[in-house]
Amino acid sequence: MRHYELMWILGASSSDADGTASVERVKALVTSRGGQVQKAEFWARRTMAYAVKGSREGAYFVARFSVDGRLAPEIERAIYHDQTIIRHILVRVEEVEETAAATAPASAARSESREPAAAVAVADSAEAEKTA
Repeated sequence: MRHYELMWILGASSSDADGTASVERVKALVTSRGGQVQKAEFWARRTMAYAVKGSREGAYFVARFSVDGRLAPEIERAIYHDQTIIRHILVRVEEVEETAAATAPASAARSESREPAAAVAVADSAEAEKTA
């Protein structure tokens, strides 16, 4: 069993009921092929940078699941043929992380571990003055 993460977007005309039905279809698609769904949920409604199939806004959904690697292309093909989904991406995840840190943006974790560039520049200039 391999671990996957699927993100998909429904168009602007989709309702909450359409979103719920889409999540249930993805869950059924995975479980009918012997997989296990760890998480499947609504992520956000966002304005996109460019129009996708005529929509400038979309409802984003994300799912994490485990399934036999040979069946992943079959699942992706079924998602591709779903007319309510305007864009999707399926990626293989090396390991499933169940912590809140796994869902936090990577930039937030990186920014906490570094000093601001201005503080570094001030410290460097002060050190240069000492040596001169």
